[in-house]
Amino acid sequence: MALPDGWQCGGDACPGPGMSLISKEPGTIRVVLISETPPADPGDRYDAPGNPLHLRTTLEAFRDAGLDVGSLEDLRDVGIGCIYAVRCPKPKPAVPREVAEACSRFLEEELERLSEVKAYLLMGDVAIRGFNALAIRTQGTPAVPRGSTYRVRQGAFFYRVARVFPSYLQAGPCFYVEKSKRAMIAQDLREAMLLSGIPLGAGEQGASTGLPAPRPGAVGRPPRGVS
Repeated sequence: MALPDGWQCGGDACPGPGMSLISKEPGTIRVVLISETPPADPGDRYDAPGNPLHLRTTLEAFRDAGLDVGSLEDLRDVGIGCIYAVRCPKPKPAVPREVAEACSRFLEEELERLSEVKAYLLMGDVAIRGFNALAIRTQGTPAVPRGSTYRVRQGAFFYRVARVFPSYLQAGPCFYVEKSKRAMIAQDLREAMLLSGIPLGAGEQGASTGLPAPRPGAVGRPPRGVS
């Protein structure tokens, strides 16, 4: 597959650092969170030492959802794995469809290792696009229908026996921009964990953002700027 200029991923010789962050015991993973691409700075990756940005915002998102976690190992210990949909950091702001589709083969290889997954969290358009590419390849139909995330997230979707949650990107500075999206992220994470049997703390009944998350099945116009 020919890829746009600046992108080198795809094929067996992909130079990317890889996206596998799943525990070495894949049979323990019940929820898989898939975000878009590794950051340009390797020090911000989920698994970087110290307090990397992608991990920091992700832990905040799970705490919003009622899970008391402080590290990547805490997430793994309760059965949550984090992974990137695309192997390489993005050289340009947008991730082309061709890139997400090319890297979906690597994503498929990673997910095939996991036998106990109950829920997939697709964090943002790139993750949704890549996951749909692998779903079309393996089961003939996309896992998530076309449409704005605000509207499609009201539905219930499945890949094989696992529930699929289309949501918004939680990794990086964008997490702090829109409180309405942050509240919806918390709702999606919370629902995925409850469905998967991951026990939550006092935050189970509501996100700590202070904003009410839209109720499942709600119909109406998205908040301004939300798509």
